[in-house]
Amino acid sequence: MLPPLPSPTVKPDDTVAIKVVTLGVTDGEKQQITSGLQPGFHYRVVAYNGDSNGNARVGKDRVFGSKSRKVKFQLPKSLQPIPYKHSFQLSGTLSGIASAGLGLVLQETPFPYLSEFRTVTAPVITSASGAFSFHLSSLQTSTEFRIITTGPRPQYSGVIKQQVTPIVSLHVRHSSAPGLVRLYGTISPSVTGAHVLIQLSKAARPGNTEKTSERTSRFVTQFSTIAQNATKTVSRFSVVVKVVHGGHYRAYVALRNKPLQSGASSAVSLKAAPSKHKG
Repeated sequence: MLPPLPSPTVKPDDTVAIKVVTLGVTDGEKQQITSGLQPGFHYRVVAYNGDSNGNARVGKDRVFGSKSRKVKFQLPKSLQPIPYKHSFQLSGTLSGIASAGLGLVLQETPFPYLSEFRTVTAPVITSASGAFSFHLSSLQTSTEFRIITTGPRPQYSGVIKQQVTPIVSLHVRHSSAPGLVRLYGTISPSVTGAHVLIQLSKAARPGNTEKTSERTSRFVTQFSTIAQNATKTVSRFSVVVKVVHGGHYRAYVALRNKPLQSGASSAVSLKAAPSKHKG
């Protein structure tokens, strides 16, 4: 049984609040004290045991600050691109001493990512396990996001980018000539002047990187055209081609250094024109 901790001496004109926490610690054992401490509180450790004869060793005065309550944001390493105007959701967890019941807000800076981050959601509160989730109803441009804690000493997550792709449709109109077709479609939003590549899916050998190790096919460009203006919000494209190789084709809109990432349509199946054999 440890003897009682000697009461601290306070001068009559001092106005302080003193909290005493007593721990029994064996040799080599570490314990963490967080109960009742708030950022900015001063504290010190006073060590003694049964052999101290009433003499205690007093540690240095320290300030309980933000480093003592630092949390770690756990977010996805990357996000899959989403179509134009589709909803956006970002979920993750916090770890650390104060991760439960903590207020968070989501901030964004849209392409070209040069403006200051601005808050775009109301605060959400982390669960008992530190989990959280943010939801935006519509995203119209590629955007970088970060999360910050609410309160006088905010803590910041790393930056994560959400790419947004145009919505591309591809249709086929057949002619009386075998293998001769018109491929046409629309792109939303309008990207007039963009290159539209008509690509064929071909079998591919898996690569040596994490990104390509499970790849079994790749798209190879067969034809191309240019997106034309249709309305203020939609572009169109059209090209007449003779299909030499049958298979699954898509329309791929190539964009570089734009608010939207390159995007593709769903694939359509085309039959090749019959080959001619000389008799």
